[in-house]
Amino acid sequence: MNLRLVGTGDAALEDQLGELEDLRREGKLDLIAVSNVDQAVVERALELVDIAEIQNAYSVIDHRDDELVDFAHAHRIAFVPFGPLGSAYRRGPARLAADAEIGPVASKHGATPAQIALAWLLARSDRILLIPGTSSLSHLEENMAAAGIALAVAPGGEHGGSRHRPRRGRPRCAGPRASRRRLIKRGAWWCRSIVRLIPAATCP
Repeated sequence: MNLRLVGTGDAALEDQLGELEDLRREGKLDLIAVSNVDQAVVERALELVDIAEIQNAYSVIDHRDDELVDFAHAHRIAFVPFGPLGSAYRRGPARLAADAEIGPVASKHGATPAQIALAWLLARSDRILLIPGTSSLSHLEENMAAAGIALAVAPGGEHGGSRHRPRRGRPRCAGPRASRRRLIKRGAWWCRSIVRLIPAATCP
């Protein structure tokens, strides 16, 4: 269950998480997540309950939460970036297409800037789980193809830049087959993390 925090509100974090923890103990939900939070809030939340996932805005063109991604990686917490292509309200896709560093990498891999943005997130941390939106089957297939793009480092690193950092941890295996295996493994983990109130959900 994802607790999305908007503004300060009237309810204390302890009370909100306490209610979710009660539901978890009753078997009505499995895991507890937080959204739209900074590291200080996550650290407070961890003192109260187990946190399985953080969901914040994060992308190759918006990495204000770099330190929080590293924190999630160190604490084995899933990180789900919303707006993985940059916020549509801030012209994210257009900014990707015009980016001077991402464009050459996309050309090198025969991919779209959006696919490079998704591949960058997969390379950034093995705790990142992607939820890109889609409007058609062909768009879904395009998104899935990003898993077959093996970036040795982040796009800026390939061109000697410092704006984008390489993934931390073990080197990423090259090749689409290895990438798909990782994606399926991540998908299975996330599917099993869904609230158990949805009996129709199936996991690979």
